[in-house]
Amino acid sequence: MARKARLKSSSEIYHVMVRGINKRKIFNEDADYKRFIGILRQCKELSGFKLLAFCLMENHFHLLIKTEDEDLGLTMQRICSRYALWFNNKYERVGHLFQNRFKSEPVNDEKYFFTVIRYIINNPVKAKICNKYYEYKYSSGIDYLYNTGITDKDFLITMLRGISVEDFLLQIPDEECLDCDDESVRINDIRATTIIRDIADVSNPSDCSGMPVDMQKLYISQFKSKGLSRRQISRLTGISMRTIKNYEADI
Repeated sequence: MARKARLKSSSEIYHVMVRGINKRKIFNEDADYKRFIGILRQCKELSGFKLLAFCLMENHFHLLIKTEDEDLGLTMQRICSRYALWFNNKYERVGHLFQNRFKSEPVNDEKYFFTVIRYIINNPVKAKICNKYYEYKYSSGIDYLYNTGITDKDFLITMLRGISVEDFLLQIPDEECLDCDDESVRINDIRATTIIRDIADVSNPSDCSGMPVDMQKLYISQFKSKGLSRRQISRLTGISMRTIKNYEADI
């Protein structure tokens, strides 16, 4: 079966997630994290992308990348192959380090950009590794807090229009983004929008947010049966992730 083509981003910004094969560790000690950050620095210079956020966890990592002249696939191949070669040599192992090909989703609007960057940097908080994002060493959080590191910080700072970066990043989003437990980005938003319109008989998916609770529960169940993900339903309809989770518990 042919691979599905990746969704293109009109903003050239992508949220990328890569996990270890069989969810195994890809970072065993401090030196591994530092090596990967060094590779990101090298590849930024070679590929020319902007690194807007990153977070390295034991068995996966998240990147928020703005591509320039180089295709995202080539950029990720460059990053992953360099680290896998180094890691395998260090630990005297053979075979694949990463699970399948990398996962990505386009970030096409300001609202979702803000959601994604908070989600990535607060990943360790969500995993209960720390209480505040800036307590974690291996993410863009400390880059933004201390104005240092490899993150291209000006892009977010400009978009915040004077709002404190620290206060902004402390707000953990309800909406889930591309996650290490997601098996795929199953249906693109164009198709998902059509499904929502047909099932709910609305002209715009956001009309669902004003519906009575019983109708929302019914339609959300039907949306999911058609293959829409929870976060996709939330993004398109405006119904919060927390509300959708509560509905699912009642269905």
